[in-house]
Amino acid sequence: MEVGPGTRGGYRTAPVDRVAPLPPFRVGLMAYLAAFAFTIYQLVVQTSYSPLREEIGADLALDTMQSSAISATFLVTYACMQIPAGILLDRFGATRLLPLAAGLLGGATVVFSLSGSVAGAVVGRGLMGIAAAFAFPSIGMVLRRGIDTRWFPVFMGLADIGLGLGGMIGTAGADRLAAAIGWRGAMQAAAAAAIPIAFGAWLCLPRDRFGGGPAGAARAPVLASLRTIVADRQVRLAAVIYAGGCGTLYGFGTMWNRPLSLAWSLSPDEATIVDFAFFLGVAAGAPLTGLAEVWLGARRTLAWGIVLALASFMFWAFVPIDFTVWFDAVNVAIVGAGLASTVLAFTVACRGLPAEHAATAVGVVNFAGVVSGAALQVVPGLVMRLVDHSELFRLQVSSGVIFALSLTVALVASMRLSPDGQRPHGAPAGGG
Repeated sequence: MEVGPGTRGGYRTAPVDRVAPLPPFRVGLMAYLAAFAFTIYQLVVQTSYSPLREEIGADLALDTMQSSAISATFLVTYACMQIPAGILLDRFGATRLLPLAAGLLGGATVVFSLSGSVAGAVVGRGLMGIAAAFAFPSIGMVLRRGIDTRWFPVFMGLADIGLGLGGMIGTAGADRLAAAIGWRGAMQAAAAAAIPIAFGAWLCLPRDRFGGGPAGAARAPVLASLRTIVADRQVRLAAVIYAGGCGTLYGFGTMWNRPLSLAWSLSPDEATIVDFAFFLGVAAGAPLTGLAEVWLGARRTLAWGIVLALASFMFWAFVPIDFTVWFDAVNVAIVGAGLASTVLAFTVACRGLPAEHAATAVGVVNFAGVVSGAALQVVPGLVMRLVDHSELFRLQVSSGVIFALSLTVALVASMRLSPDGQRPHGAPAGGG
C-alpha cells in the first residue's frame, strides 16, 4: 500500500468521517440491539432447516442432493444480495430498510412452510435469503454511525453471538417444535416472530441518524465506491479469511456436522446436542474474540482462533476413539469458539474506511463468506458420490478434508495481514 495521505508508515489510517457527531450512547446501543435482534432472527430461520431436514425430505420425497440444494439456496441468494444490501443501507439507511427486511423474511418463511415440491421449497428458501441479507451489513452501518469506533471490534464480536444464539435456537427450537406441530408448523411459528422484530427496529432506529446517507457527505457513484473498497488489500484479505471461517461455519455447522455425528454412531438426540454445542461455542467465543483483539491485535487473535478451530475439527473428524457424547460436544464447541474469531475480518475491512462505506464493506466480506458457505454445503455431497466406502469414511474424505483445507486457507490469509491487522498504535481513530 502506498504511503501518502490517509496512510502512516505504510499502513492505512482512519480518515475523519464526514458524519454528524455521535448520538448519545443509549441511542446507538438501542439501534445496535435492533440490528442484533434481526441478525439472531435470520440465523434462527436459516439454521432451523438442519434439524428439520429429515422430516422435510420425507414429506417432499427429496434425495440427498435435492435436500442440499434447498439448504444452499438460502445462502446463494443471501450472498448475491450482500453487496446490494450494503449499498442500499449506506444510501437509504436502516430506519426503513431493516423493518421491511424483517417483514419480508417472515413472509418468505411462510412461503417456504407452504411448499409442496422441490421448486416451491427452493423459491421459499431463496426469498428468505434475499430478506436476511440486510442483517450483517446493518450491524456494520449502525456501529460506524452510532458507537465510537474504538468499540467496533468488541461490538462486532458481540454481534457474532447472534450466529451462536440463532443457531442454538434454530436447531434446538425447531427440533422441539417439529415434534409437536410438524415442520410446517415450526416454520410458521418462526415466521410470526418477524412482527416484533420489525416493530422493534422501526422504534429503535431514528431517521435523523440511521435514515439515509451521512449528513454533509457527497454521494460518490456506486461503482466508484465499490472499487475503492475492493481495491484495499486489507479488505481482500478479510474476505478470504471470512470465506474460510464462515464457509466452515455454514457448511459444516449447519449442514455436515449432523451427518458426521450420526456416522460416529450417535443417536439423533445426541447429534442435536452436538449441533447445539457447536453454536454455543460460537456464541461464547464471539465476545472473547472482540476483547482479545484489544490486547493481541486482529492478526494474532485470528491466527490463534483458526489454529484452535482447525486442531479441534481434525480431532472430531478423524480420531476414531469412542468418547462420550459430552466429550464430543465440548470438542465441537471448541471448533465453534475458534471459528468465532473470524468475525474480526469485519474489523480488518472496516478500520480506516469512512462511515459511509461501512455497510458496503461488511457486505463485501460477508459475500465472500456466504458464497463459500453455500459452496461448502454442496461440494461435500458431490465428493461423497465419488467415494465407494462406509458412510463415515465418505464423510471424512469429503467434509473432513474440505473443511480442513478451508480453515488452512483462512489461516494463511490471516498471517498475511499487516502487523496487528489494523492501523498502527497511536494512529487517529477517526469519527463515529
